[in-house]
Amino acid sequence: KAVVVHDSRKNLGIASEVVSKIVESEAFFYLEDKILRVCAKDSVVPYSNDEFKLFVPSKEEILDAIVNMGK
Repeated sequence: KAVVVHDSRKNLGIASEVVSKIVESEAFFYLEDKILRVCAKDSVVPYSNDEFKLFVPSKEEILDAIVNMGK
């Protein structure tokens, strides 16, 4: 399994590049399950620090994604 966490949007982000590198390499054949991207919300990046904290993935969201990955 592989989990890629990125603090920006899922589309056209660095997480997409990391996943593509994994898929294009021999490492992909060693994975037993899907590759999961945990990224920020698909919206405009907020200026406020409080809103930015809601925009990026929280520790709980990351852990929840990892725990529920194989389900």
